[in-house]
Amino acid sequence: MLLRLFCFCSSQANVSPRIYLRGLVEKNGWKMSQDWKLYNTMNPIFEDPALPAEEIAEMRKIFYNKFYSPRYIMRQVLKATLKVTSTAK
Repeated sequence: MLLRLFCFCSSQANVSPRIYLRGLVEKNGWKMSQDWKLYNTMNPIFEDPALPAEEIAEMRKIFYNKFYSPRYIMRQVLKATLKVTSTAK
């Protein structure tokens, strides 16, 4: 069975209250944001000494720029257009 990938996303680990990861962050003494507006899937909210927030942001940028390139988007638009055109006949 072949699955065609047409959508992909990336997200940050969340350290909301009552989540195991939050206890791990607190236990290790890592800095954690207290700004609840940042608690979403796009912002690093704690500092991991092994993987700085700037590096995570750069990796996400590279990932999205490569995956959602203009070429990829145009290919998907053309596929959808061709599919609609062929089913309309």
